[in-house]
Parts: sequence; C-alpha cells; structure tokens
Amino acid sequence: MNFLDSLIEAIAPRAAAKRLAARTAIGLMRDYEGAARGRRTDGWRTKPTSANAEARRALPLLRDRARDLVRNNPYASRGVGVIASNMIGYGIKTTIKTSNKKTAPQLQAAFNRWAQSTDCDVEGQHDIYGLQEVCARAIVESGEVLMRRIWRTSGDIPIQLQVLEADYIDTHRDGEQYNGNDIIQGIEYDKHGRRVAYWLFDHHPGDTFWMMRSATVSQRIPADDIIHIYRMDRPGQGRGISWFSPVVLRLRDLDEYEDAQLVRQKIAACFAMFIGDMEGGAEQTGRNKAAEMVERLEPGIIQRLPAGTTATMATPPSVQGYAEYMDVSLHAVAVGLGVPYEALTGDYSKVNFTSGRMGFGQFHGLLDVWQWKMFIPKFCGGVFNWFIDAASLAGYRTDGASALYVPPRRILVDPTREIPAKIKEIRAGLDTLPNAQRETGRDPEEMAKEIAESNDALDKLGIVLDSDPRRVTNGGQAQVDPGDGLFSGDENTESKEAA
Repeated sequence: MNFLDSLIEAIAPRAAAKRLAARTAIGLMRDYEGAARGRRTDGWRTKPTSANAEARRALPLLRDRARDLVRNNPYASRGVGVIASNMIGYGIKTTIKTSNKKTAPQLQAAFNRWAQSTDCDVEGQHDIYGLQEVCARAIVESGEVLMRRIWRTSGDIPIQLQVLEADYIDTHRDGEQYNGNDIIQGIEYDKHGRRVAYWLFDHHPGDTFWMMRSATVSQRIPADDIIHIYRMDRPGQGRGISWFSPVVLRLRDLDEYEDAQLVRQKIAACFAMFIGDMEGGAEQTGRNKAAEMVERLEPGIIQRLPAGTTATMATPPSVQGYAEYMDVSLHAVAVGLGVPYEALTGDYSKVNFTSGRMGFGQFHGLLDVWQWKMFIPKFCGGVFNWFIDAASLAGYRTDGASALYVPPRRILVDPTREIPAKIKEIRAGLDTLPNAQRETGRDPEEMAKEIAESNDALDKLGIVLDSDPRRVTNGGQAQVDPGDGLFSGDENTESKEAA
C-alpha cells in the first residue's frame, strides 16, 4: 500500500479494501514479468507494427550499414564467409528424375551443360554454383537478393539468370493501384496477397554514372520472372532484413573500442623520457631553439629541453580488460549471426571434441533451416522450374520431371570418430547408405557408377587395393571368394571358421 492507500484506509477502510483488491486483480492479469509496468521497464517503447511497417524506413539504412561493416570489419566479413561457405560450399547439386527413365539422362545432361558453364549467367561470369555463392552472401549481408529470368533466342536452353541486389526494388512505389492490387515497398500484390509483379529500376540507383545522368524510373516486371530470396522471420514479411541487424551497433562499438586501444598503445610507445625546465627561466636561443617542443609523438623519443632541466620517466597507459571485452563481444556477435564463435574468430584454443561437436551440431541445425526452408525451395526450386519451362520449349521431354537436391558435405569435427560411428549406424539399420552418401555432398547414383567403373578398371589390370571391400576385410585380411568352394563341404570347416 502506498501513501494514498493508507490515507484512504484511515478515512474509508471499505473503499481502501476494494482499491487494494482491484490492484491485486490487475497484477494477477500481468503474470508475465515482461508485460509489467514499473521502474525496470520505464522508457521501454514498443509499437504494434507489422513486419513491413518496421522494415519500411529501417531496411535501407540497415543494409547500408551492414555493407560498410562487411567492407571494413574483419569479423563481419568473416561472418558472411562462414555462413555462405557452409550453406553453399562447392554448390548445391541438382539430380533430375522423370517418369520416363530414358529421358532423365538426356534432361540431366542438358541441365549440366547449361548450369555448369557460364552460359547460365547473363553476365557470363559464373556457373550456377557461383551464382549460388553470390546470392548467399547477398542474403546475409543485405537480407535479400533477386534473381531475374532473361529469355533469349540462342542457346540450347533459351534462358539466362541475372542476380540483382535488393536496391533495384523501387521502395517508393506504395499504395493501391487502379486494378485493385496493392504495392508495398515496390512489390505488387493481388487481393489475395499473392505477388504478381516487382517494380525494378533498370540500373542500380546507387551507381554514380546513372545518378549523374538522370533519375532512374522503375519498370513493372512479372513475378513469374523473379525469384526473391530472403529469410522470413515474421508472417507477412515482404522484404528481407540484413542478418547483421542484431549486431550492427555491437560491431560498430567493437571497431571504435579497438581503434581507441590502438591509439592508446601508440601513445604508450612514444615518449620514453621527458627532460623539462623546472624553473622556467631558460632562454631558447642558439642550440635551444633547435630543441623546441615537439608537437608530434615518435616511438622511443627523448626530448631535450634547455639548461636547468630535470628528466622524468614517462608512465605509459596500461590496457586492462581488453581480451575479456573482445571475448564477450565476439561471443555476442557469433550468437547474433548464428555461427560458432570458433568459426567466426578462428580461435580453437578452448575447444575439445565434445564442445566442438555440440557447437557445430547447433550450427548444422541452423544450416538445415537456411538450406531446406529458404535457399533450396526458392533458388534451387525456382531455377529448376525455369529450366523445365525452357527445356520444354527447346524440345526436351519433361514429363513428370522432379529434382533431388544434394547440399555440400558438412565439416567433420573428428573424422576418425564420426565416420566409424556412421558406419555402425548403417550396419544397425539406423541409416541408409544412399542417405549417408548424400551427407557427403555426392549423388548416390553417381557414386555407385564411379565405384563400378573403378572396380572394373582395377580388375582388368589385376590390381587389388586394401580399400576394396570385395577383396580385403576391414582387418586387412583377404576376403574368401564363395566361388573357390571353401564353403561347399565339411572338409573345409577349418577354412570356413578361419574366414
């Protein structure tokens, strides 16, 4: 009870009891501490805005600041590289299946010719896996990226791909259209909320050449020709937010802290000794004029001043708590980006097998989300659908065509422990050989063909390797060939038991 409650109680006890009961009821309604109002939450301002309303003004600035950090901050640059290299690696492979097994090899061969050459890139710079890497980096840094389909009249597959930064979207296009559609931040939706078009500039609005010539005008591009890739954090979110948004200020503060410590260390290394005039009566003439006060600090300098002076050793400033602050800050940055601290910093001094396995296991879980719920459905699935449309126009049979995607191999913390464990899982029926092969980033069918071709070549040359399970056991002993008759009779029981 506060002072007012006590005063009311003295005058009208019944009213005071009702007042206290009402306050207690309100407190029970606020069971969540985070919803309480008081000293601890004073100044905490929130707004019940939608995801698009929050991103409307913040998105461009966050994107530009994240790019600046990636350009100039080593940890931001490393974070982008760690996520992109683990999510894409040497590329997410596509294996095509069809209802007609005879047409599948032809369609796969056509896809490989188109995708594994720079012919798929409208700029002629990357194959499909290079484009995957470019898109993955843009998603982390800028929050989103666009892929545009460009039709052409030449080539076996009559389409090419163009990667566009999110800056191409005309965010000033907003409002209701005459046809009943709504444009929200440059994306046009129909009355059911489906995307029907994107309003894109012909050139990057930040290109100084086009800025000097004239203002660019956006054009309406059908949504069927655009793949918009971003991580959706909230329902109804139409644009992607930079993955650096939780750590932008922390990385900026870290930069300034490191600069301040660097300047402090430079100052500490400059003056080694001061020789000062204690009486202040020395005249600066002749030689003394040449020894005027310096206005610049140099490492190891000894400054000589006029006669009647005394020498004082400098006390350089010390740097305390630097390692602890950097460690805590970089841990927070790693958490905000979703990457292991060791991968972000390259510091593995405090990791053993168990902690490393647990840390990277969590990271692999996030990779699964990013790959299978964002990148593969949008990029790989979208490009595959475009390819099928173009292949049909080019005369290929695409009946019942579907795709199987194989991400790159995950990094093993300790292969000498993890590979034997995987073998035991397969032998115990807890996993299948094809699935284990896919985890290595390879197509099981391709691996089977390569193994068969390799075995045939070795057999023709009469070469037996100790890695050939047909000839040599895991213990290094020669395998018993059933065709030799060792298991056909009782007379071979001893050989049978030895085998």
